[in-house]
Amino acid sequence: FYALFYKTEPANIDVNVHPSKLEVKFEDERAVSTLTRSIVKRALNDRYNVPRVGPGEPQAISHSGGEAFSRGFDFRGDQVSSGRTYGGSSAGRDSGFMPGTDITDRIYGGSAPGSKTIVSTSRSAENADPNYRQPDFDKFRGFWQLHDQYVISQTLSGLCVIDQHTAHKRIIYEKAMNASQAGLPSTQQLLFPQSIDFSASDFTLLRELHPAFQKMGFNIQLLSGNSAIVSGVPADIKMGNEKHVIESILQQFQNFSSAVRLGNTEKLALALANKTAIPRGKRMAQEEMEILIDQLFACEQPYFDPMNKPTIIYIPLEEIKDRFR
Repeated sequence: FYALFYKTEPANIDVNVHPSKLEVKFEDERAVSTLTRSIVKRALNDRYNVPRVGPGEPQAISHSGGEAFSRGFDFRGDQVSSGRTYGGSSAGRDSGFMPGTDITDRIYGGSAPGSKTIVSTSRSAENADPNYRQPDFDKFRGFWQLHDQYVISQTLSGLCVIDQHTAHKRIIYEKAMNASQAGLPSTQQLLFPQSIDFSASDFTLLRELHPAFQKMGFNIQLLSGNSAIVSGVPADIKMGNEKHVIESILQQFQNFSSAVRLGNTEKLALALANKTAIPRGKRMAQEEMEILIDQLFACEQPYFDPMNKPTIIYIPLEEIKDRFR
């Protein structure tokens, strides 16, 4: 079996939920679940492999389709282990893209669905030798940034390119929607609350959307005279220019009103994602890229942003070889 070690403050758990103290209840169960899923995905799927998505194919990823892209690998032998690892939650996923066997074969070494798991001969050596230690492949992993816009990672059979802007939009959008639906926003409190004066039109819209803003992690107190006090913002927003952020979100929301057929909560989450996502042209540190990819693959729909633009493309090694022939 496997064990996960989770450290937290005692105040964040309740031990009085089981007569024999065999279970505990976390104060923020959604955050723990998301974190656990992200860590397990990262540990089991050492290389981030994604389906090949052609232009003009913005489709949702179904649970059944996603399973084919969630297998672990054994890099020590000539054979590849096709044992399945994580599947992820299927909540909120529509049936859509189904990966073809040719894509699966290229990524996973030709094992067909339903076939027996192939274990390399070196696995037997591992089981026979109690002192055997699995090599640390983390030093061979790495992410690179192309023109401060795209994050590139080597996969087992090709190249994975992630658009940092659209990927972060997907992350922020899902976090905002989850917070709104669960009523558990993640808020960072400002050291000094900001008093902001709005135009009459912006303040009217802010008043209308105030409950939705609050559910997404904003702490806004409406005052008279088209003014408000902001004392907290969502955890993903960089603090320092709250007035500009809120005004930009309101403006983006108005632009969506006539073009996007969504409810107010969805449009506000979309506006928040558009205005606060990592911009193209921002240089990212290695740790920032790793966090971005971890959070992206923890999303329900990691392969497209909220407007159905691809977040990830996959370039097979064979296609790269063909360019040099």
